[in-house]
Amino acid sequence: MIPSAATGVGSMPGTSPAEATAVVVGELPGWPALPELPARGAGADMVGRTAAALLAVDPAFALAAVPTGWCRTGQVGPDMRRARSWLGEDLDRFEEALTGYAGPAKLQFCGPWTWAAAVEDVSGRRLVRDAGFVADLAEALGLAVRMHVAEVQRRVPGAAIVVQFDEPGLPAVLAGTVPTASGLGRLAAVAAPQAVDLLDRCRDRAAVPAVLHCCAAALFDIARRAGFPGVSWDASGVGFDPESAAAAHEAGLRLLPGAVSPGGTLDGAWHAFREWWRRTGLAAVAAHHVAITPACGLAGATAPQARATLATARDLQRRIAEWDA
Repeated sequence: MIPSAATGVGSMPGTSPAEATAVVVGELPGWPALPELPARGAGADMVGRTAAALLAVDPAFALAAVPTGWCRTGQVGPDMRRARSWLGEDLDRFEEALTGYAGPAKLQFCGPWTWAAAVEDVSGRRLVRDAGFVADLAEALGLAVRMHVAEVQRRVPGAAIVVQFDEPGLPAVLAGTVPTASGLGRLAAVAAPQAVDLLDRCRDRAAVPAVLHCCAAALFDIARRAGFPGVSWDASGVGFDPESAAAAHEAGLRLLPGAVSPGGTLDGAWHAFREWWRRTGLAAVAAHHVAITPACGLAGATAPQARATLATARDLQRRIAEWDA
């Protein structure tokens, strides 16, 4: 279901989808990921982009850009029209680049907890405070993902789609550090079982192989309990715990460690990964099942750095595949 091949996390630098797609497909021929270009502006970021996909389910999820980020208006205005146009343009370029392609491809969406924590209602309150709304969002997002996947498969019939749910805001939701409207207080923490249940419902509704991308300390346990077959994280930061990763691997989860940072070298990434993997206690041959990614999105990198990072991830994947001692 989840391939053992290097892939991207999602975001890329610049504003040209044609250029970004050419780089991703060229450097990651075994598992290309649809590029995201947040430098284009509001609507190209993961929250606005996911809202554009949600419009296919219900225009009530329409947003408008505000000084503090995004506000749910329920009306399709210029921000949503732009977001929808950009998403369509990205799919056009992806389709062109993958003409005749047969193999895995990856799409990325903002996860329900991060989306709800990032979006305000008209009173300036974060939507994550409304448990009923978040439950409805999870159901709608799962359906939107399913519809989006069907569209990509129509355009690229040979593609085996894997979806990545990005949840960078989940640690704050679990820790109770999401700010209130005034900024003086914090919203109550969401219990881990509630977070797991919602993610499980969203993933199940999407009905497609899915990876949970997050850097929460409890990531591996959350992903396993929510039924995700794969888990992606920044391997240089929180959650890069060998014992937890080993338990996740033994439970059947595909590991996607973000093991390559911009400016890093292949030898440096290989040494760090090899030493960490040995600390897991797993056999070297078991590492053949990982899928290497950059440490995080590459929107802040230069174009040459982004290309080099993807190339290093690809080459590290090949080196790991040959590791037998």
